[in-house]
Amino acid sequence: MNFKCLLCLISGILALTNLVQAEGVGVTLTTSFSNMAGSNGEYSNVVFSDATGIPIPKNNGYVAIGTFKIDSSDIAKLSSASDLSDAFYQFGAGTNFNSSEDGAFQASASGNADDKYDDVESFAGSEVYIVIGNKSDLVTSSEFLVWASGKYFDGAGPIGGPADVVLSVDSGDLIIGLSDKNTFDFSQVGGAGDRAAFTTMAIEHRQDDHGDSQEVATVVTMNSTIYGEIDGVEDVDYFRIELKNDGNLTLKLKGDAVPQMTIFDGDGLEIATVQNGSDDLDDGLAPDYIISEDVVAGIYFISVTGSESSSGENYNIETSFISRVKAPSKGLFVGLLRNGDDDKLIGKISLKITKRRGYSYFSGAVAGVTKNSSSSFKGKFYMNATYEGEVYNTNGITSVLDMGFVEDEEGRLSLTGAITSPDGGREVFSLAPRYYNKKSRRASEFLNPSKYTYIIPSLTTDSADAPAGDAIGYGSITSDGKVKIKGWSNAGYKYTYKGYLQNGNQRGERGNAEFQAGNYGNIPLYVQTYGEGSKNNVGFSEWMLGTVDYDMSGVEKSVGGNIRYVKHESKSSYYPSGFDQSVVMQGSKYSRAGYAGIPLNGYELFPNNATGIFEGSLAENLEPGPYTFSWKLRKGKMSAPKNIIFYQKGRFKAKHGLFTAKFVDYLIGKRLVIRGVVLQNKNITTGHAIDPLGLVSMRHRITPAEGETLSDNP
Repeated sequence: MNFKCLLCLISGILALTNLVQAEGVGVTLTTSFSNMAGSNGEYSNVVFSDATGIPIPKNNGYVAIGTFKIDSSDIAKLSSASDLSDAFYQFGAGTNFNSSEDGAFQASASGNADDKYDDVESFAGSEVYIVIGNKSDLVTSSEFLVWASGKYFDGAGPIGGPADVVLSVDSGDLIIGLSDKNTFDFSQVGGAGDRAAFTTMAIEHRQDDHGDSQEVATVVTMNSTIYGEIDGVEDVDYFRIELKNDGNLTLKLKGDAVPQMTIFDGDGLEIATVQNGSDDLDDGLAPDYIISEDVVAGIYFISVTGSESSSGENYNIETSFISRVKAPSKGLFVGLLRNGDDDKLIGKISLKITKRRGYSYFSGAVAGVTKNSSSSFKGKFYMNATYEGEVYNTNGITSVLDMGFVEDEEGRLSLTGAITSPDGGREVFSLAPRYYNKKSRRASEFLNPSKYTYIIPSLTTDSADAPAGDAIGYGSITSDGKVKIKGWSNAGYKYTYKGYLQNGNQRGERGNAEFQAGNYGNIPLYVQTYGEGSKNNVGFSEWMLGTVDYDMSGVEKSVGGNIRYVKHESKSSYYPSGFDQSVVMQGSKYSRAGYAGIPLNGYELFPNNATGIFEGSLAENLEPGPYTFSWKLRKGKMSAPKNIIFYQKGRFKAKHGLFTAKFVDYLIGKRLVIRGVVLQNKNITTGHAIDPLGLVSMRHRITPAEGETLSDNP
């Protein structure tokens, strides 16, 4: 499923149509629900089915807007589809999901808010609810979701209803359903990785919320959390798991009064049973309250049984499965290191794999965000594609590296693991190989043009403790997915990056009817800046690291990601107190201009057509003023007219979308180095101005000139 298309904001937008407003005349309200809002989908909420563990299939299910006469506590007690259908008063006509993507919906219904839904009360003044079922109507549905928006018909909106209704885990009141399981990794689209998704649930016989035999067991997916309720010694909950590969299955049961969990094979034969030891170990669970078994591919069942003291007791089971796969014979796996406690980016790890005498050997490297934090290691994968051995962590402490290969449902390998220090601190990672190549997976959607420009806007221009300039970059992507970026940081120090697009999304093989070229990929950006002289000049080192996404699926191509930008405290005059910032990289495809020569809109083809603007201040709070100059066609020359106030001369490199210039402000006696790039998808030109002596940066922007300009003969 194309989550990049799906994970847009699932919203109900109340569009007012056919408005007729006059005395004695009602107002028609058309309610539209869609998944078309949101630029990245970072606040989306996919709708899953609890029984299957997958998003509700496209063009299936029921969604409606309406109201209830009973309050939330009574809605939560409804225990059958017919009871829910009778209690819900739908606004407008019935609709279904009618979507091109699983887990999303598109629907609409029209009605008059003044209409009486029960011959007594009208929708006007009633709270707006969204109700979802997994079948064509509520009566035939077996799973449901009921969400109170907190808004009212004829309440907040201009005429007849609220201006919008957004189905979101961040607002409203979820009365029936779940919002903390089957979570998609929203970090892939710029959101929080642990953001919850909605899940419908059964309400029939709530005391038995899961099947009581293997034949009617609830289907669950791996690496998720199962929630349930046990009520008495006669209550048994069954779950069904299907594993496509051999591997290790781990189940961890949490529940104070849930005494027993058992796992069976597909024939119903018991494999293992654990009981609650109640010795307050492992967050209230005994060590033997966890099942960890090596299993082969196939179907398995889990049962949870109650006792006389289990009266309405809630429990959950954390499921984890690691496929047993073969280590690849060659390849380069690269990724970022994160702190296991707070998920903060702390470095990079890479492994190059080669095969010798039938074994997969590797050489690896760890790099942190401090000086002398780099180290190397090597070893050999075991037959089960795992490894455990000693390495140095990013703090230079001898630690234990534990890692293994994992295969997803599409057959793609990743290398996951952790570096654990003696005090228990963990540095975790998930590494991926390059995705595109020159043969079967060409990165054709990232070409034409293949040039890109990048900026990282500074967080502030009025602080003496952090750079005010914008970081810039330029580079390219080749047909095999190789990414090259060169640039300067916010403080004006060089960086270079070379790597390959990972985690692509090509469908099928070229030449087949189902083929779809990949239009997504990302890179684990990790760079250390260096001085102007050479890469060995790292006296002013900073680090920038984060995942940068390249999404070519829409009309407006999206490039960017969250970046950690850090410099540690030092004795240098260059921001000596250091900084540690969370900034955002933005990127754009770049094309050279046509006859006009200037690759942006708004610039006229006459002298003095551009204005340079500084933001921030230099040492002693000195601030250079704005200036006018000519951005010329021929050879990209950028020069100001002769005058006694300032001097400026530069050049625009049309091949890269980059400009550099020298600037002198005679009034304040400062010489500056200016650099910047054009970002065509934003139609902006920005960068930084650096004082080489004071080692201070300012933001520098270029805009089309307005009003009078300086002449060539002041």
